[in-house]
Amino acid sequence: MSKNFFFRLLLALAWLAAAVLWLLSVVLPDTFGFFNLNWALVVICGTGGIAVLLRGLFAKKTGVLKKGDIFTAIPIGNFGKGRPLKKRA
Repeated sequence: MSKNFFFRLLLALAWLAAAVLWLLSVVLPDTFGFFNLNWALVVICGTGGIAVLLRGLFAKKTGVLKKGDIFTAIPIGNFGKGRPLKKRA
């Protein structure tokens, strides 16, 4: 199995998990009423950040491309958490 396939599979499973949880929040609002679009964004972006980080750590690429994947994972993973990245003065 290629690493690119694993990356896409992980992102597809994140979208599927967010869709199933949203559907459960519509069908069973007493149990899953807390789940809304913000939580879906957290699930998708958090999983995407972890997937990009793992792709960067375990890929057999050159140093610059590997660091690019690792540094790309930081803003993707932080996007869904509701807190912006710190701005430099």
